[in-house]
Amino acid sequence: MPVAPIYTIKNLKTFRSNDGGGFNASLYRDGTKVADVDDEGNGGSLMFHWLDHKAPRVALTRPSHVRTAPGATYTRHATPEEARLLAYADTLPPIKAHGLVIPEDEETVVSSLVADHEFMAKARRAFKTKVVGIQGDAMVTVNRPPTPENIARVRAQHPAITVVSDLPVDDALAMILAASKTQRIPVDPAPAAKRRAARP
Repeated sequence: MPVAPIYTIKNLKTFRSNDGGGFNASLYRDGTKVADVDDEGNGGSLMFHWLDHKAPRVALTRPSHVRTAPGATYTRHATPEEARLLAYADTLPPIKAHGLVIPEDEETVVSSLVADHEFMAKARRAFKTKVVGIQGDAMVTVNRPPTPENIARVRAQHPAITVVSDLPVDDALAMILAASKTQRIPVDPAPAAKRRAARP
């Protein structure tokens, strides 16, 4: 059985814009950089700059997301790395947005990676100054320094919270992210999915 690739982002830089915000990031597959990705923050599609853009294109049959033509497909000519990312996206659960069920694609995968990256950075900062825990599918914080005494006090006073402040940070962050993903498919449901759902 083939092993699913692991996609990550690095060098993330976010900025504000008139349409909410944008970002620049580098996309990696299994530790190797494959593309630079830009969100110009104007409501348009993400811009992918594939490092293998000079390689022969791969012809793919992709589902169309035009609501007036359900089940329609189109032919897309992708770079090999772009085709790998799309094949990975096809293995993911669909996104539920605006009453529609939308298949994942390269935009939603990267939008989710960016959202996860920002979420994890926020959580990591919280560990330094607060008691951090999980309640249901959400990260919760208690505004007390994460001393052993405060951690024990929060556990006693709030039994519904699974306190993770005394775990190794990376292990605790993995638990928080896993819990948060039980109710989001994938994140928000991602600006890219919203743009696609709004198309006529």
